[in-house]
Amino acid sequence: MTGALRDGLQADLVLIDGDPTTDITDSLSIRVVWRRGERLDRTPGIPG
Repeated sequence: MTGALRDGLQADLVLIDGDPTTDITDSLSIRVVWRRGERLDRTPGIPG
């Protein structure tokens, strides 16, 4: 899939530490998540 990141566009994006194409366990190291252009608060115990 391809897309664009620019001001004014909505995006679903997950940034992780590592490279899951070489080590699948890296996919568990989620740094930041954006959904519909909004950054999600991933604080444990708080929905969202």
